[in-house]
Amino acid sequence: MRKKDKFIFYFFGLISPLIFVFFWIILSVLIVSTTTIIFGYQSIGFFVLFVLLVVPTFLIFVVTKLHGNAIKKYKSLGGKISKGFFNISVFCWWIISFAVVSAVLLPALFSPVSPRYTSAVKNGLANGVKECVVLDSDNQTTRFGDVQSFSGNYSKFQIESLDPNSCYKAKAVPTTDQNTWFQIDLNIETGGVAKTCGDSSKPGCDEENTW
Repeated sequence: MRKKDKFIFYFFGLISPLIFVFFWIILSVLIVSTTTIIFGYQSIGFFVLFVLLVVPTFLIFVVTKLHGNAIKKYKSLGGKISKGFFNISVFCWWIISFAVVSAVLLPALFSPVSPRYTSAVKNGLANGVKECVVLDSDNQTTRFGDVQSFSGNYSKFQIESLDPNSCYKAKAVPTTDQNTWFQIDLNIETGGVAKTCGDSSKPGCDEENTW
């Protein structure tokens, strides 16, 4: 058997767990992102369960078929291998690989992700306060209506005034029940910024109702 064929056989055997995880992540992101857009975030639990059970089951079936075909081809090319020992080695290698992947990648993969429209309105609040600081440094008026960032067209949100005479604070009010409100308040004396939100179970709102 040629060294090139042997190298290809063992190389793809070593990286096969990474290929499996790669396709798992790609399919999971596509499924969850597409279905939550269609059905909303109230259904995300079902589709996460689908991603955790159905998708890996399908991929394991595919990998098992490819594994068997690879061994047959390896032997047809003149390679000598003990099927029992090889299967045990493969099983151990996959366990080790998934232990490492689970510790590194899976927590990041399944952590809550803020939708684009939520990120956009939070950026609008932060940029509005920055714009307010610039207005003050230029000795201009700092009313809520003086800040252009607060008057932007934000999807599923509307930024409202907490004090018409101050642009150092504002609140993004959701237009749908799927989202929660976001608020920003800059203390001009201390320079501290309070970023609060209403419901930590909604997209974009972290634990302890902050963002």
